Amino acid sequence: MLPKSITSRLPMLLLFLLLILIPLAVFAKTAQEVWAEGGFGIDAPTLLFIHRFATPALDHVMVFITTVAGFYSLPFITLAVCALFWVRHHRRWAVFLLLAVAGSGVLMLTIKSLFRRIRPHLWVSPAPETDFGFPSGHSITSISFFLALVMLAWPTRYRWPALILGSLGTLLVGLSRLYLGVHYPSDVIAAWAVGVVWTAVAFRVLFRHHLLRQVEQLSDAERV
Repeated sequence: MLPKSITSRLPMLLLFLLLILIPLAVFAKTAQEVWAEGGFGIDAPTLLFIHRFATPALDHVMVFITTVAGFYSLPFITLAVCALFWVRHHRRWAVFLLLAVAGSGVLMLTIKSLFRRIRPHLWVSPAPETDFGFPSGHSITSISFFLALVMLAWPTRYRWPALILGSLGTLLVGLSRLYLGVHYPSDVIAAWAVGVVWTAVAFRVLFRHHLLRQVEQLSDAERV
């Protein structure tokens, strides 16, 4: 039997493992492969496999998805949701969402400048990009946006719809970047890992007292 002090904190320890340690390990491994080997061996073959399914109609769908998650759309969507939170007096929510998305964008630019990885050029993309590729900016900001909303919705009855829609949105954005041939899979994986860690850290900082109250409630329930 584990001590009660440990079992009461087990949910928080599991969250720390899932949202911090595992994503950090994934990013470290991916970054090492990109720095030392130029990426994973499956990067280019995966893109070529996905490209086999390309059609003009699917091109339009993927361009639309990547445009909605792009730097000319997602910031305005984020600000609109933050404004809604603000006027409904959920101001800490608004600050958290803005910090999650804006902070992940800053991290993305910093890591890009360090690694300076050239994007894939395996075919002519319907939505070409010219800056560096590692990590994927669309993927890191979109996962931060969706994960932040899932975290805010988790104590409510909307947790599962938020989780399902957030997961689907994150996967579609990542897939669109691969389909369009502007990112390698390792770019997207690294972006997801960094986005998860940053969003979890931001949540921990802004909602620290709320998390401590949850731990205390679990401890009280265990004693009863």
